[in-house]
Amino acid sequence: MCYHYFVKVGVYNLKKYVCLLLIILFVAGTLPVASFPASAKGLVMPSDFGGIQNVMLMYTFGNQGAVSSRHTVETLLPYAGYYGTDGKLKDTFYDAFLLLPCVSTGPSGGTMYLSKNPAVSSDWQAYIDDIFARGYNLEALNTAVGQVKKELGKKDYKVKVFFTLIYPTEGQTNFGSIGGKTYDFSKTEDRIAICKWQVENYIKLFENGNYENLELYGFYWFEEFINTSSNTEKKLLTAATDYIRGKGYKSVWIPYYMAQGWNRWKEYGFDIACLQPNYMFNANAEKERVKNAVDYAKQYGMCNEVEISGKICDSTDYYNRYLTYLKDFAANGAMNAVKMYYQDVRFFYECFKSQIPEIRLIYDLTYKYAKGTLKESDVADKYIDSINEMDGLNIISYGCSYTATKAYTNSTNGYADISGKELTDGAYYTSSYGTEWHAFHRNITEKDGRHQVTVDLGSVYTDLEKIYMEFREDIGASIGLPEYVEFYISDDGIDYTLLKKVNLSKAIIGCPGAVINQKFSARYVKAVFPTSAKSFVFVSELAVGQKIRSHAWGEGYEIISTGCKYDAFTPYTNTAEWDAPYMKIDGKELTDGILASSPLGTEWHDMHASMLEKGEKFFITVDLGKIRDDLSYFDIQFGYALESGISKPNTVTYSVSEDGVNFTEVGTVAVILSKEKYAYATMKTAEKLKARYVKAEFLPDNSIHNFVSEMVVGVSEQTEEEEKPGEYITGDVNLSGKYEIADYLAARRIASGTLQASVTAFAAADTDKDGKISQKDFDTIKELVLK
Repeated sequence: MCYHYFVKVGVYNLKKYVCLLLIILFVAGTLPVASFPASAKGLVMPSDFGGIQNVMLMYTFGNQGAVSSRHTVETLLPYAGYYGTDGKLKDTFYDAFLLLPCVSTGPSGGTMYLSKNPAVSSDWQAYIDDIFARGYNLEALNTAVGQVKKELGKKDYKVKVFFTLIYPTEGQTNFGSIGGKTYDFSKTEDRIAICKWQVENYIKLFENGNYENLELYGFYWFEEFINTSSNTEKKLLTAATDYIRGKGYKSVWIPYYMAQGWNRWKEYGFDIACLQPNYMFNANAEKERVKNAVDYAKQYGMCNEVEISGKICDSTDYYNRYLTYLKDFAANGAMNAVKMYYQDVRFFYECFKSQIPEIRLIYDLTYKYAKGTLKESDVADKYIDSINEMDGLNIISYGCSYTATKAYTNSTNGYADISGKELTDGAYYTSSYGTEWHAFHRNITEKDGRHQVTVDLGSVYTDLEKIYMEFREDIGASIGLPEYVEFYISDDGIDYTLLKKVNLSKAIIGCPGAVINQKFSARYVKAVFPTSAKSFVFVSELAVGQKIRSHAWGEGYEIISTGCKYDAFTPYTNTAEWDAPYMKIDGKELTDGILASSPLGTEWHDMHASMLEKGEKFFITVDLGKIRDDLSYFDIQFGYALESGISKPNTVTYSVSEDGVNFTEVGTVAVILSKEKYAYATMKTAEKLKARYVKAEFLPDNSIHNFVSEMVVGVSEQTEEEEKPGEYITGDVNLSGKYEIADYLAARRIASGTLQASVTAFAAADTDKDGKISQKDFDTIKELVLK
């Protein structure tokens, strides 16, 4: 079984969303069997860093100091030594360990990372006590290394350790006392003093522990970015690093990809800096990130961090991402430099003991990489094909409304907390019984004894390419798989056609899925499936995709929002790092009528994820200046440049208001990527809406930046031909001169807003001449067709 420890969650240093990531595709079998090149020009080498080759990040002190994040001799032996698949010790493994706290809360509820609720002195002390707890963590590491060196006959072998300096949050006045002194972090001198105290305290505790198999080598700065615009920050950091160096130790920093100050690490006195690629933590990652991270590290004399997540157990995509780390780091020379390794608490241990060969292989390949012996042939054929791969497609079902057989909610587990968004929120399997699941129970079915899910895409799409429905199987928890899934499609939500009946495909890694790869046209997609032989069927997502295409901006509509005033989420304008054009804000960017033509130009309004408070969303509210009663088109242009940390939201929700206070939700639409590498949130309404204010709300999708260039509101354009209907026969909606089923379907589509009809066609469909198309008109047309 794989365990999931998502420990790096914070406002600024999130590995989960903070950086944008890319992948280098590897074509198996096209490269010769050979060793990777040894070149590591520009990277920091072991000879420059006390001979250290491999530094393992050893997380401790989880939520409230949970013992689940304590390491034991058993869990640390596979790190101190490499054990083959036969269970026998073969070699040493990591030669250095960096102890640091999980990014979580301390006993007081304060966070151990930079936030508005920082940890207090009692939290710091609890963390330090946990490191030196009898039988765990540091003591367990000392014992594990001792066992390995004894069995291998390495008499003088030691591993090096690094301790973490917790960040003294500027302005914090309630920190309290520690080590017999009270500190006030509104005073720079107290912030410097607490850093010096940490260094001295760690040295004393380490010396008192008599860890004969360990050597204290240095200290790690916990925060992953530097506020380069702050003079006090530079004063604090240089004082701390100078003090560390004066004591004969090294200072280490590991910034996230493109973090503020990442390439100025030497100015702040660090002896070594290791750049995170952050490729493991973003579903939108593109292809070049890992190689780019090595190139940047070479340019600035750094090294690189390998990163792994428990997601590799559930997703072939993330499994393959880790292989890309090893392959591309090795191919570009990072394998021969100093290497650091991020893991979800003790995930490499989980790989070591896994009974799944593909997961166990991760441990073995990492050992080869650590020792510099990894060959191209070791990874060439290890990539796993995915059954749920949606790359190259726009997932247009994100955020769409749906109906489904009633979920089972008689439980205290997360899946019982139903929001009605589980099946189209883009959240796949990350936990066994979490909120991403909709639990279907064998005793709660439709009239035919089966279950169903029907997704409304909002309009008819004529270029759909794929359907993927994710299931879960856990026989011990009485969660089984249905025998089959039938997928039906419809334009009007009334008449459905069977698209295909499919059996579930079981993946080597990840969840079983029902998949259709086939072109089709529909607004509604329905999945029907029987109960399983067990009590439950768990479904996390029903995804519908289309190929990425060009976007028709405002076509057929008059844009009335150009030049209008607006209110929007505060733009990011921190020019301390560099004077980028997009940071020059004049308050007109979002309605000036200028679409983006450059990735970082003045046409952009940057909404920065670090500025979001809990519960907040990004927003734009356009004031049209007066109430209009003919609104029918809304659109937003988003930037999409992952190499610069710019991504798009999954969905946008539009609302309208006459007074700017009371808003009525119009709907939620998927944000669609275009061939031109911009993204759009387009909504067209069949009904003309009355409003003066139009609001758009959205959340970032695993990214720091959401760039917005323009938000538009439009009304249908009127032509001379459309002002008066031409000649027509009542009920002949497609104007073919005869009655046919196409007339009935066209009337349905006009009413649903999926077909923009001419005035003549509308008049033909409006059989009772009441100015609208309703069920009465449908019935009349059906009678005419049947005659």
